[in-house]
Order: sequence, then C-alpha cells, then structure tokens
Amino acid sequence: FNLLILNPPQSPFKKREAKNKMRLKEKIIIPALFFSVTFFIAPPIVLAQIVINEIMYDLAGADDKHEWVELYNNGSSPVDLTDYKFIDGDTATNHALNTPPKNNSRGSMIIYAGGYALLAGDAATLITDLPNYTGTIIDTVLTLSNTNATLKLLDNNGIEEATTAYNKEMGSAGNSRTLE
Repeated sequence: FNLLILNPPQSPFKKREAKNKMRLKEKIIIPALFFSVTFFIAPPIVLAQIVINEIMYDLAGADDKHEWVELYNNGSSPVDLTDYKFIDGDTATNHALNTPPKNNSRGSMIIYAGGYALLAGDAATLITDLPNYTGTIIDTVLTLSNTNATLKLLDNNGIEEATTAYNKEMGSAGNSRTLE
C-alpha cells in the first residue's frame, strides 16, 4: 500500500513571508552581482588621453615634407597608436600612422603617460630638420594647409581621440615657429 503525502496548502501569511524573503535576496544579490562585475571582471577604465599639442604647419620658404604635429599623452595610462589614423584637414584622406621603422619612422607606437610623439609629413626629412630630437617620429605622409585646417586623430575603431583647428591668423604663418 503506497502512501501519498501532499503538502498542505500554505497560508497567505506564509506565502507573503516567502515572497518577502525572495525580494530581500533580490535586493542583496543584484547589487552584489553588479559590484562584482563592475570592479572585478570588467576591464579597468583607461584614463589616457592624447591631445594635439603643437603644430608646425608653415615654415619659412618651401615647407613640403617639413611639417609635423606633436601628440602628447596627458592621461595616466599608455596609449597604443597602432591602427590609428590622422586627418590633416583633407576630409577625403585618413592617413595611416606608419609603425616604426616603416618610412624611416622611429621609436614606438605607444605613448606613455606624459610622453610625446611627432607625426611627420616625411620622417626622414624631420629627423634631418631636428637632429637633437631623439623621441618618437611617426611618418604619416601628412600635408598641412598653410592657411587653416581641422586636424583629427582617430583611434583604431575610427572614433575621434583628439582634434584641434588652426588658421594663419593664430600666428606662425611662414615664420618657422609652431602653434602650441
């Protein structure tokens, strides 16, 4: 003879108590899960930021291949410029940054916190123009306008990392000085 035992029906009080326990668990588990994912599993937030710091756009005399743009990392983490693009004001062309030693570039594609790199119209020419500069020079085949332009640095996802605009009324037009 088999005995079938059925659970007696729960009272409304017990049902309410069970629901309250479940809500309490949800109130604790969901924030704990969020906290765990945010602080222990998710990648750290990178606080590095590249800025266009200085521009040599119009040297005295012929400036073909002598132009350059200085990048500065004012953040707290290194930035890898691999696969970044540079827009020199010509909206039709996104110039690749040539990884050293390609096209006579030198140094590293990584700009460390507080570090600099020069983007050159022609790396070999810039190395000759600045014989005492020993830092990173990255060839981009850029050509800067002698009147005005908006310069942009795009990250490896095509997202704008840095931008600045200049015009000859700001100075440095034909006098071999830079805009800072």
